[in-house]
Amino acid sequence: MKTEVYINKIIGDTGLTRKKIKEMVEEKKVELKGLISEEGALFIIAKELGVNLKDESREILKEIEINISDITPNMKNITLIGRIKEIYRIHEFNNKDGNKGYVGSFLLNDNSGDIRITLWNEHINIFNENNFEKNELVKILNGYAKKGRTGDTEIHLGRMGKLVLSPDDVDYKKYPKIQNEFTSLKDINLNMKSVSIEGSIIQIFPIREFTRKDGESGQVRTLILLDSSGDTIRVTFWNEDTGKLADFEKDDFISLMSLNPRLSSLDSKTIELNAHNYTTITKKEKKFEFKEELIDKIEILQNKNGLVSFQGVISSIDNLKNITLKSGDEVSLLGLIVSDNSDYIRITIWRKKQKNLQKF
Repeated sequence: MKTEVYINKIIGDTGLTRKKIKEMVEEKKVELKGLISEEGALFIIAKELGVNLKDESREILKEIEINISDITPNMKNITLIGRIKEIYRIHEFNNKDGNKGYVGSFLLNDNSGDIRITLWNEHINIFNENNFEKNELVKILNGYAKKGRTGDTEIHLGRMGKLVLSPDDVDYKKYPKIQNEFTSLKDINLNMKSVSIEGSIIQIFPIREFTRKDGESGQVRTLILLDSSGDTIRVTFWNEDTGKLADFEKDDFISLMSLNPRLSSLDSKTIELNAHNYTTITKKEKKFEFKEELIDKIEILQNKNGLVSFQGVISSIDNLKNITLKSGDEVSLLGLIVSDNSDYIRITIWRKKQKNLQKF
């Protein structure tokens, strides 16, 4: 049996005991969520220990092929198949030896989810291939998983890794092409690495300057979007991408392609969207329609998000105030309390909307 051949070879080359090797096999099987046999686990362990197995076989390598949803940090020798969903820019950096290095990445999608693939130095030459484009099928060989800067799991391709474009040993029917569909705001979650949305701009903020930790200056601009589900979300544009908002204003109906969901730094329960250099915005001549929900009891509002309609009795009204925003603009706001027989809630009315209350 190959297991005995592998164990004896590992013992001979490393001096490890049979018991220790068996423990390593069980750990590897747990790491790969039981998706590999004992032989496959031994094969991976041997490679990690630098043991050369002359009788390695293609069948064992195929056992390591897994879905994106099964990948966790520290997995090694990963074989992965999917379609290119997004392509990101190549970055140049200086190595410790003074030579220049290069890193590029793209988003890979299969039926189970998305994951970023990171390529280094000579591997980025694949970006120049004519068929390296969105929706092209890709096979990743000998990748390894680790946490990226944002905390998400990524696949990296080291010197021993390989990327095959348009592989001829794959059943293409198992990997349908990615369709450009809009995601409802209420359905967005952090498992999604990239989404496209459409809706109406209900608020757009001016560009704000800030200073990075390295002392360099940066820019940020945000908008609040409302879609037909009645939910709203904040979309943030950084640095040179803030220019993409130059031709848009409040009440424009737009579509945004390629946005990255992120947890808000201000509210750990709120998801926001970040734009990047591949994000595109298109203005649409489309009538905005949303599903209006009438809430019959104010107490229910305490657990509601997004756009709602309700009714009640105005029980108190504050004095009209003028405040200065961080942008320097001065705006007016009015606060009031509305109640019914179930609860009460505070309402804040901004800018010129107070005119609607003059008849009360």
